[in-house]
Amino acid sequence: MEVLMERMAKIGPKLFALHYKLDTSLADFEKYPLRLSDLIVIDVNPDVCPERIIWANSQPMKGVPAFGLTGDVIYEPMWVSDNFVPYTQRVMYVDPSGRGDDETSVCIASYHNGYIFIHELLGYPGGYEQGVLKKIARLAYEYRIKLVRVESNFGDAMFCQLLAPIMTDICGNIAIEDFRSTARKETRIISMLEPAMTQHRIVFDKRAISQEENQKQITRIFDKKGALFHDDRVDCLAWAVGHWEDLLSTDVDVVIARNKERARQDVVKTWLDD
Repeated sequence: MEVLMERMAKIGPKLFALHYKLDTSLADFEKYPLRLSDLIVIDVNPDVCPERIIWANSQPMKGVPAFGLTGDVIYEPMWVSDNFVPYTQRVMYVDPSGRGDDETSVCIASYHNGYIFIHELLGYPGGYEQGVLKKIARLAYEYRIKLVRVESNFGDAMFCQLLAPIMTDICGNIAIEDFRSTARKETRIISMLEPAMTQHRIVFDKRAISQEENQKQITRIFDKKGALFHDDRVDCLAWAVGHWEDLLSTDVDVVIARNKERARQDVVKTWLDD
């Protein structure tokens, strides 16, 4: 035991567990930075959201399967506010499929009070087919999307040109923008998602996070080129979260107090005008 303790002190608990106990959990824990346990999972309403949600890691959530790494589960939030308010902003991000088995991925997210609410995270087989374009347009109509952003690294914005008339036909006037990514994908995805997840600012709809492919792409990515064979969905999620990157420092309690004071002043103004 003394020899083993000396070796653990020399090489550290992670390598000791890996080499002497054949336990990979600590190595996996350090290698894969994105964890399901950091997410808040509720039934996300398409129109309104709770003003405040408190994250916890004490009660595993029933009815939502977990496909993360060993020991990584989804937890019930500690408390959800009874006061529901409309979302401040909403956006749809689309990552068109390349060649092969890639999916055209779609993420619909809303923002309010420092929280990013994920309504949908989907992958459609195929890329430029009419059927895929119509599915995206119908989804935009269902959620009353006003802004669609499309990654244009492949095809030089051709996807936008094909999507625009179908969007106009189904949704009416809607803004469609293309953007280009330059940084290495894995590093960019982790740098966008890890801060928001560790601060418990990402709120997933139960139905969206229950999909096995969504969970596996989120939890299996690590900072190495080609870490995932399929990373379309987690890439699209990262872009949607990064859309409000500058607003994640918002203090939720300060915003709630400010809103209450504004509502009080409105009531006073109404009485004075009567």
